[in-house]
Amino acid sequence: VGTAIALSIVRALLGFSVLYYLIIGYFISLGLSFFVPKIYTAIAFDSGGVASGPLTSTFILPFAIGACISIYPSGDNVLSGAFGIVAMVAMTPLITIQLIGLYAQIKHRAQRRRTADRLSRVDDGILYYDRNGG
Repeated sequence: VGTAIALSIVRALLGFSVLYYLIIGYFISLGLSFFVPKIYTAIAFDSGGVASGPLTSTFILPFAIGACISIYPSGDNVLSGAFGIVAMVAMTPLITIQLIGLYAQIKHRAQRRRTADRLSRVDDGILYYDRNGG
């Protein structure tokens, strides 16, 4: 949430469209959904809705409007500068939780690979019988 607020304030300072963040962010989020376990994707999309709930609209949106008033003292672009902060807050948990899922997936595969390597190097002393006489 803090990252989303910081990115929104940077966007308000520089004055570019929120679509640059949202399109790239949702492409990353949808791309990650193909590589992470489905449970992480489900939790990520659910937490995006939870993070952008009533508290975000009540506290963070007025904060962004106040920051935009201090950025634009003349009153121009205040609403366009603050616009999109709730969408940013809804998007960042999607990416963050799916990155955690990707990390867990990579770590799990590396652990399985290490275990398979260890088992292949173990001399267990068992003689295996081949039925074909070989």
